[in-house]
Amino acid sequence: ADETPLQSAHIVENWKAANHVELCAMVSSGFGHPIPASVLAMLTPEDRAAVLAKSEPSELPAHFLVQLAKRLPEAMAKNFINASRLHSSVVMGGDTSAMATIAVGNPTIAHIIEDYLPSRPERSRRNDRMQLNKWLADKLGKKPLSQIDQFDLYEFFEGQGEKLSKSSIGVLKAAMSNVFNWATKQRDLGINSNPLRLLDLSEYGHDGVEKRPFSPDELLRLFKLEMTPDDWVALAILITTGMRGGELMQVNEIKQHNGIRHFDLRYIPAAKTKGSRRLVPVRDGLQVTLPLQTNQTRLNAIIRKEWPDDPTVSLHSLRHSFKDLLRDLEVSKELNDYITGHGQGDVAGEYGIGPSLPKRHEIINRIDHPWLSSGSTS
Repeated sequence: ADETPLQSAHIVENWKAANHVELCAMVSSGFGHPIPASVLAMLTPEDRAAVLAKSEPSELPAHFLVQLAKRLPEAMAKNFINASRLHSSVVMGGDTSAMATIAVGNPTIAHIIEDYLPSRPERSRRNDRMQLNKWLADKLGKKPLSQIDQFDLYEFFEGQGEKLSKSSIGVLKAAMSNVFNWATKQRDLGINSNPLRLLDLSEYGHDGVEKRPFSPDELLRLFKLEMTPDDWVALAILITTGMRGGELMQVNEIKQHNGIRHFDLRYIPAAKTKGSRRLVPVRDGLQVTLPLQTNQTRLNAIIRKEWPDDPTVSLHSLRHSFKDLLRDLEVSKELNDYITGHGQGDVAGEYGIGPSLPKRHEIINRIDHPWLSSGSTS
């Protein structure tokens, strides 16, 4: 009689289940406890599938119970703690359920992979794990699923494209997309969409054969081939800047800043990663008039005609060659990455947030290109 209504409040359980499916789902989704595999094994395949479909565990950690108790009046906190000890569970509803989600935090792929894999057909789980291990091993694996955007994914797949074929890139994308599709159906994970759905990965991966750089003799041979002036200039830009063919084809003008000519790749559609949104200096002495009347298919055809039986060379080989030329100059990896589009990019500043434009210009001009002085066009 001397207690206020708030102080006399007690936690009462009132849970009902009509069958084993509802009971298991209640234990998992309501109480926040995992269902042991030995229990699931006792169910029929149909009931087991139904439990997995309905179960959305959100485990309630001990530190959360302590934090919640501290927010309650002393008498009510005491009742809350006693109830959690005496009863097998605590009813979660309203704000408590929302707080439990926050306590769990933003899950990464490592947090949910063991919950996700049982949702896949048994015959595909081994391959799914192999694919998702690539995600786990990358820095992307440390980022919460809810924070992964398309920039992160393009950067991830660009790195994978150096090692994987186009078909393997497609398999990896499908495996990751399935995770997001599953996650959007799970309560409390905070995943509302699948960022891989509209991802264009057509430029990533090799055709079953890893591309290599051109040798110096092959570069001399390439630039002596008969081709149009625009074809020659396009190849010259790629070997002197390390730009991707797709990036070059998106540029329609050359800009100048403090007398330095440069390509501004910060706003072109092909700039799919944060690092690729950058400023690329034009080599001194290289005459360039944009837009160029050529395309990647045409340039690849020139290379393929001269090297018809060597699948390890393509237009992308010029990018590999440029990176090798930078390494030969003992250019630091940081500078190499900024120039070639693997760094942080220049989106945060008007003229760069990493190595200055003059510094990049100086490095590009230091590279010796004897093949350009002996080139021929028609």
